Parts: sequence; C-alpha cells; structure tokens
Amino acid sequence: MKRKFVKESVILMYRITILILILIIVFLSFWILIPSLLVPNIFVLPELSTLGYTQVAVTVEIGNESGTVKLAEKCYELSMVVDRSQAVSIDNGIKKIVSFRPNTHDLINDMLKSFDIKVIMVKVTEMKNNTYFAKLLLGQRTFVLGLDSRPSDAIAIAARTDYEVPIYVNESLLKTVGKRTC
Repeated sequence: MKRKFVKESVILMYRITILILILIIVFLSFWILIPSLLVPNIFVLPELSTLGYTQVAVTVEIGNESGTVKLAEKCYELSMVVDRSQAVSIDNGIKKIVSFRPNTHDLINDMLKSFDIKVIMVKVTEMKNNTYFAKLLLGQRTFVLGLDSRPSDAIAIAARTDYEVPIYVNESLLKTVGKRTC
C-alpha cells in the first residue's frame, strides 16, 4: 500500500512538473513572438510623457553661412541658429528630397528602418549655456530608448521618416526663451 502511494505521488509530481514546464514554454513563446500582448501599453514611461511640453511646427530658413530652425506653436516661436548644412538637411527631410548620396541623417534613417526602429518623438528639453538639448525617442516593439541629441540632428532624422513625427518643446523653455508672436 505504501509503495503504491509513493508511486502515485511521484507520478503526480512528475505531471505537475511537466505542466509547469509547458506553461513556462507557452509564456516564453508569447513573450518572444507577441510581447505587446503580455505587456500592455498602459504603462507610460516618463520619457514618453508630454506633460509640460507643447507640440510645435518646424520651419527652416537657410542663409549663406548658417540657418535658422524655428519651432512655433500658436503664440510662441523658438529660433535656433544652426550650421548651414544642418538647415539644408532638415529642409531636405521636410521636403522629402533625397540626394543621390546619403548624408549622415539619411544613413541613420536607413539603419533605423533596417532594424524596424521607429522615431516616436523629438523633445527639446532645455537650454544650458546658450545650447539647446533634445531627446530623440526611438521605439522597437515594446522597447523605448531616449537618446540625448542636438535638436537639429533629432529634427533632421525625424523629418526623414515615412510618417509624421511630433516635435515637442518644453513649455517653460518656449515661454522664457521663445519670442511671443501674438
């Protein structure tokens, strides 16, 4: 009787172990193949938050030796002086002009496309010592990466995507450094 009980206990433990292993394998398969089902997009990462930011429109003025990138919303405009090549690159990206040889921003855009990485947004975050700082936010499936960037580079990369990428500016920066237009 005791042997039968031990044998049944061993069989039961074996079955439970097999069931647990099957559940782990199924879970990992879903995690690898369809991660968005297991990690719903209800979690907002701080870098993805636009609280305290305003979406802006981008325009470019190209001069002989430099350019000006203007980030404007309803009543404020933030101007940034950039190298002429940066201004041309942003302008070409906005106009979807592709030269016969890729520049750095074209190359970066091609690499992002190759790895199925999307540009989520650009956030101009602050100004220190008369230098603007920005974040280029990238996403691949459920992964998000925020990269420190010059605003002009981030905007030039974002302008080259096949979809519209929103550009945001810190509201307090826009109001303290920006020019009131209305």
